[in-house]
Amino acid sequence: MQRIIKRIKVNHKVIFDWGIFDDFCVYVVDKYNMRRAPKDVEYFEFFRDLAKSMGNEKVYDDFLMIYKMTSKEIKQEVRDKIEEIAKTYPENVCFEVEKNFTVIWGGMIAEENKENTRLGKRIKHLGMYQVLIEGMDVKEAANFSKNQTAENLNSIMKEKGI
Repeated sequence: MQRIIKRIKVNHKVIFDWGIFDDFCVYVVDKYNMRRAPKDVEYFEFFRDLAKSMGNEKVYDDFLMIYKMTSKEIKQEVRDKIEEIAKTYPENVCFEVEKNFTVIWGGMIAEENKENTRLGKRIKHLGMYQVLIEGMDVKEAANFSKNQTAENLNSIMKEKGI
C-alpha cells in the first residue's frame, strides 16, 4: 500500500510502496506521476557532490540531525526539519537537497522496519560516514555492507562511533 513519506515542491513526493521484499521500498514520484526507486549510489553521489561546495561537515551534520530524529514511523517533525535544513542551502539546490534527505530518511525508516534487523538505520549512517568523512568511493560505500555479517558491520560501526 502506497504511503506518502513527504510531499516536495513542484508536485513531487517521496513514498513507500511494495518493493521486492516488503512495502518499505522508497520511490520518488515526479509531477507526471512517474515513479522510480533511487539507488544508494545515487544519493551518496548527490551528497558527495553537495559537500564539495558546502563542506563535508555541514552535509554530514545535517544528515545527523535527521538520523537522530528517525524512528520506525513517518513523523511530521522530521518532515519539517528536512524543509528547514533544505532552506540553509542555495536556492538552486534546495529541491534536490530536500528530495535526497527525504529519500535517505525513508531508507532509514525502512531499515528500522526490516524484520529481525540488528543494524537498522545505522547501515545508512555508515554509508554517509564513509562517503562524507572518509572519502570512500560512492559505489564502494553503497555496496560495502553486502555479504558482511551483522556482527562484523556492528564492530566496524562501533569503531567509527556509529
